Parts: sequence; C-alpha cells; structure tokens
Amino acid sequence: MRNTYIAFALLFALLVALLPDTYHQGDVAHWRRWCIHIFENGLGTAYEYGPYWKVNYPPVFLYLLICFGWFQGASE
Repeated sequence: MRNTYIAFALLFALLVALLPDTYHQGDVAHWRRWCIHIFENGLGTAYEYGPYWKVNYPPVFLYLLICFGWFQGASE
C-alpha cells in the first residue's frame, strides 16, 4: 500500500514537471492576493475579501491556496 502512495506521488511530481509554464497573469495575480489574504486572515474571510478581488472559485481551490500559503510560510 505504501508503495502505491509513493508511486502516485512520483507520478504527480512528473506530471507537474511536464506541465507547460503558461498561464493567465490576471488569474495568477488574483490567486496571490487570495492566498495572502487567507494566510493572514483565515479561510473564513476568503469570500468577504473586497469588491475588487472577489473570490469566485469553489472552496476546494481555496484549500489548495491554504496549502500553498503554508508551504511558502509568509505573506511577504
């Protein structure tokens, strides 16, 4: 069972490494703002975050942003 998890983790890492490095800069800018806001204020305030950067993604995506924020460790 443990070998299966390791295999999936390695396969996922390979997939991420092979993904193209193209994205929409506007989306990434919003994700950064949301991530910083969630990191500083908590997930409960994510959908209350102001009129200019309204969160319109499902909660599952916000959990990914939380993990990314924890991984980064700071909002600066």
